[in-house]
Amino acid sequence: QFCHEIYFGEILAKSSVITRDPEEADLFFVPFPSFVDSYMNRALNRKVLAFFDWIRVQPYFKRYGGHDHFIVQGYPWDKFFWNTGKMNWIRIGVDTWFTMEAQHVMREKFVLIPYVDAATVSSPDPADILPEKSLFAVFAGSTEIPRQTIRYSLKRHFDEFASSSSRRGSRWEAHWINLNSRTNIKDKNFTAIYESSVFCPVPSGDTAQTKRLFDVIRAVCIPVIISDDILLPFRSFLNYDRFSIQIPSNKINVPNVKSIQDVDALGDAQVTQSFNLLHYLARIPWSQVQQMQKTLLQVRRHFVFHSDGVHPGDAMDMTLKELTQRAHLLRFWKKA
Repeated sequence: QFCHEIYFGEILAKSSVITRDPEEADLFFVPFPSFVDSYMNRALNRKVLAFFDWIRVQPYFKRYGGHDHFIVQGYPWDKFFWNTGKMNWIRIGVDTWFTMEAQHVMREKFVLIPYVDAATVSSPDPADILPEKSLFAVFAGSTEIPRQTIRYSLKRHFDEFASSSSRRGSRWEAHWINLNSRTNIKDKNFTAIYESSVFCPVPSGDTAQTKRLFDVIRAVCIPVIISDDILLPFRSFLNYDRFSIQIPSNKINVPNVKSIQDVDALGDAQVTQSFNLLHYLARIPWSQVQQMQKTLLQVRRHFVFHSDGVHPGDAMDMTLKELTQRAHLLRFWKKA
C-alpha cells in the first residue's frame, strides 16, 4: 500500500515538467527512499542523518529554507519519517495519521494523495461510461480490525435492511462480503464488486485514511464515508459533497459499545433503532443519485496515476497543482 513512493518518482521522471536547470525550477524533488529505514542498521542511519546535514547547506535548499523542496513519504513507522518532520520541505503521502499526532509537523507541509493502485497505474484513461448497477449497496471487508466496532455495527445495518427490503426487488439488494484473515483476497475482483453497486460504505481502516475510498471512486460507486477524521486529497480543487456522502460514525456505532461482544449482545433492531444507513440512502431522490454518478464519472480520472507520465487532470497532475499552490504559500510565509 506504500508503493506510491516508487511509482511517484518513475512517473515524474517521464513528465514534461522536469528541468535540469535549477534556475527554471519552481519545485525540487528529493528522491530519497524512506522505506529503507525500516531495515536500517546503525551505519545506514548515520548516512541518513549525514544526508540531512548535506542538503541543509545546499544553495537552492537554503534559498527558501527548503520550503520549495518535496519528498515522497512512503513508510510512516520509521526514524526517517520523524526526522523529515523536522525539515521544512513538503511531504507527500497517503496517510496523515502520524503527522496529525506529531506536534512538530505542520499541516501545511503535507500533501495528501490517493493510494496508488498497481492494478490501474498502467491502465488507459477510464471511459466516461457508467458501469451497470445490479446492487443497491455493497461492502467487502473484514470485521476483525482491532479496537473497532463500527464495521460490526455496520453489518447489522445491512442485515436489518436486507430483512425489511426483500419485497422491494433486486434493485434494493445490499450485499455484505465478509473477508477475514483466512480469506484469499486474490480470488476477489473488487473492481467488479464495486462497479456493480450504487453505494459503497467507506468506514475507517487501520487509520482514518483508507484505500477503499479510491477503489470505489474509480469504480463509480458513490462513496459513503464513515470516518470522522479522514482527510481528502485535492480538497482545494474538488467538492466532495457533489460525489460522496459523509455520515458521522456515531450514527452507525451504538453509544457506549466498546467491543464486538457488546454489539453481539444487541439485536439488529437495537443497533439500528434510531438510524439505518441503507434506509437513509434509499430515501435519497434518484435524480440526485444519478447526478452524483455523473459527477463521479467526471472526477474519477483525478484519482488515477499513469505509468507513462502525467496526463491532464490525473492524480499526478492534481498533485503537482497542489504542490505548486503549497510552495507559493510557503514561500510567501517565509518572506513575510
